[in-house]
Amino acid sequence: MADFITLCVRGKCLLDDIDDYVEAWHGCDSSLPLHSYLGMSRPEYSLWMMDPDILPFIVEAHRQHRNVNELIDESCQAGQRFHQFTPNLVNKNSSS
Repeated sequence: MADFITLCVRGKCLLDDIDDYVEAWHGCDSSLPLHSYLGMSRPEYSLWMMDPDILPFIVEAHRQHRNVNELIDESCQAGQRFHQFTPNLVNKNSSS
């Protein structure tokens, strides 16, 4: 089974679905830590815990095979907002 981040990168699930994956982790016998179950590194998971709005950057970093901090820095320099970064993944009501 693919992890949450991989499924987002493939366009198979939405960012809003992360709570379902966290809930599934709590209800399963997985020996994986939550960050691994979701497909995040420990630093990515820490960033997400501090600011859930960082999730689009984590997904995009995986899509581009880049460090999430580089994308955040570039976005801040360009004045982009989190919700503009990956609009087709932000919520189920968005249209692309």
